[in-house]
Amino acid sequence: MNKYIQYILLLLVLVATSCSVTKYVPTNHYLLDRVEIATDNKKIKSSSLEPYLKQKSNYRIFTFFRTQLSTYSLSGRDSTKWLNRFLRKLGEPPVIFDSELTERSRFDIEKSLSNQGYLNVTVDTMVVRHKKKATVIYTVNARHPYLIRRYDIEIGNDNVSTIVTKDSANSLLRAGEKFDRSLLDRERQRIVSLLRRNGYFAMAKERISYIADTSLNTNQVNLTMQLFANEDRAHDYTKEPEQRQYIVKNVYMVTEYDPVSSVAMNASGLDTLAYKGYQLIYGKNRWIRPEVLRSSCYIMPNEIFDEHSIDLTYNSFSRLKAVKYVNIRFEQASTQDSSFLNCYLMLSNAKTQSISTEVEGTNSSGDLGVASIVTYQHRNIFKGSETFSAKVRGAYERLTGVGVNSNFTELGTELGLSFPKFVFPFLDYKAKRKVRAISELIGSYNFQQRPEYTRVIAGMTWRYKWSNINATQRHSFDWIDASYVYLPWIDGAFFTNFPVDNPLLRYSYENHFIMRSGYTFYLTNQNSIASIRSPYSLRISVETAGNFLNAVSKLTNASKDANGYYQFLGISYSQYAKAEIDFAKAHVIDESNSLAWHANVGVACPYGNSQILPFEKRYFAGGANSVRGWSVRSLGPGIYKQTGTSSDFVNHSGDIKLDLSVELRSKLFWVLESAFFVDAGNIWTIRDYNIQEGGLFRFDQFYKEIALAYGLGVRFNFNFFVFRVDLGFKGYDPSQDGSLRWRFKHTTTSDMAWHMAIGYPF
Repeated sequence: MNKYIQYILLLLVLVATSCSVTKYVPTNHYLLDRVEIATDNKKIKSSSLEPYLKQKSNYRIFTFFRTQLSTYSLSGRDSTKWLNRFLRKLGEPPVIFDSELTERSRFDIEKSLSNQGYLNVTVDTMVVRHKKKATVIYTVNARHPYLIRRYDIEIGNDNVSTIVTKDSANSLLRAGEKFDRSLLDRERQRIVSLLRRNGYFAMAKERISYIADTSLNTNQVNLTMQLFANEDRAHDYTKEPEQRQYIVKNVYMVTEYDPVSSVAMNASGLDTLAYKGYQLIYGKNRWIRPEVLRSSCYIMPNEIFDEHSIDLTYNSFSRLKAVKYVNIRFEQASTQDSSFLNCYLMLSNAKTQSISTEVEGTNSSGDLGVASIVTYQHRNIFKGSETFSAKVRGAYERLTGVGVNSNFTELGTELGLSFPKFVFPFLDYKAKRKVRAISELIGSYNFQQRPEYTRVIAGMTWRYKWSNINATQRHSFDWIDASYVYLPWIDGAFFTNFPVDNPLLRYSYENHFIMRSGYTFYLTNQNSIASIRSPYSLRISVETAGNFLNAVSKLTNASKDANGYYQFLGISYSQYAKAEIDFAKAHVIDESNSLAWHANVGVACPYGNSQILPFEKRYFAGGANSVRGWSVRSLGPGIYKQTGTSSDFVNHSGDIKLDLSVELRSKLFWVLESAFFVDAGNIWTIRDYNIQEGGLFRFDQFYKEIALAYGLGVRFNFNFFVFRVDLGFKGYDPSQDGSLRWRFKHTTTSDMAWHMAIGYPF
């Protein structure tokens, strides 16, 4: 371990031990030092019982250092002094052992396990007092859980019984399952949702009850679920609202609804339009087209009530940026048949247009500049919630040491049009409703003028994005993404100074064209209950470029240029394939500590019309989100050594990437958080380029070329964004020789890197 880390840890130890943590513990009282939970059943994890504890010991950084309590203890007893008040505000007062809270915790743990099927559970408490500290130990004797021996269903409605029986394969309760009351409640809710999807609008879970017979004395339960069980099958149960199957008669869509004043639906000035079975109620401003309302509504007139259609409709209208508020309610239709409902879908429109400006300062290697951005957005340009956006950016930078015309000027614009539907030819209405996609068309143009060259970058993208209802699965498909880089002028001396054998550097200042297609899949549990303790995310992306153009070139017998490449509009186009997998997961140890880890693997391969990947499509290592012992774009490929020239920035790139990270995160006080991390990874090349000596990926060598870094970080968590500062140290540097690769004993200032960034690294 290098001396810098030793100094930091020593500082933590000094703060944690410099003052007695029992300084402010009253006489005849005890500091709650630790709380432990021991169980006799491996299936019961102690962490699952921690939420029932009414008292927890003072927070420890990395589960060891009680810096907050120590900070509080550093304060003096005179509360009139600002320093004492400041230290107490930053710190945490001692947690005083309370026997009454301990007993309540014991009772709640016992009750929770009993509800989980451990009906014979007992929980014992033991308090160990030493000096002025107390340790509380909860010993859980769970014994064997009760299991369901037999599960029966009694339903006093034939139609309901048929529906429930047909769906019995999805039942959560069956013989052999643990007698868990939460499982019973989930099954009750499942049946209610099932019936409400089949017309039973008035169905409530209170009508479902259970009878549990535990008299067998064998840790087994005979369980019976009852629904309308006491009803007389001979009587007309359709007269009961809960047993009545409802039909949606009419669907009214009110577009001028005011949720504040609750404008009546029959108010003057509103017009009713019958459109394909729906009743559309417009005001003076018809701000949304009828076909958009119809395609966004999944509640169908003259069909059986379906609760699922309500969720789909809410989700569909929430995607429309032109809609500010949506509310759905049902009322019994005024007909002789009381089994009919009228649906009222209430809408209010959002502010359609906005304009914003941004001014930012820039600093590129000491060259100062300023940039301004103006953005205009219209969220309902064609009255179908289509979003049009226009962005204009201008930047100026004063360059040093490059001659008389030492200015860098940049002008750029971006136009975008977003449709809240799947815009694709040959798809019918039903197919488009199944995939609730957003279609985006984006065009951009950027003009750059420097003393050495003038460059124009133009691009066009047609993209589809869609997700499931709770956004745990997201998809993005770039059907066409074309970018064109054109240099109308370049200083001859500047270009001739490039090394002849460095195609990467020359490629950055040559005309080139990329036409790609790509797909990205994203999976997370952030919106589920599981994400509370173990959130994760998975991203898989693939893309290819140049295949269509290459096929056209071959079919048309196009000629090749002097370098043996096909061209499009007089410019060589890139051809490659690229795939990447990124996985991140965190485990919550307790309310103040968590362990997170991350893995990222990417491979890209040029072929056909390309011998090397476009520079902007290559991988790099090092930086705030990679191996943090190295600064950005300073690691790899392989064992490549820096030459100390300007071409190092380009040469530190590759075709294969591996990033592995693990991070222990702890809350400090106020908005401060700390982290200890270990990173590993590198990049490699597919081919053996002489400009990147030692960068080639070899299966029998790559594991010896994985760099290692470690370090500490501080994060400022303001809830709406996180600002972090990380200090990384090189642990293993594959570019060094022999024993010098291990940097623990050879650490210098060149083996450390500071990183400032927004957001967590993963």
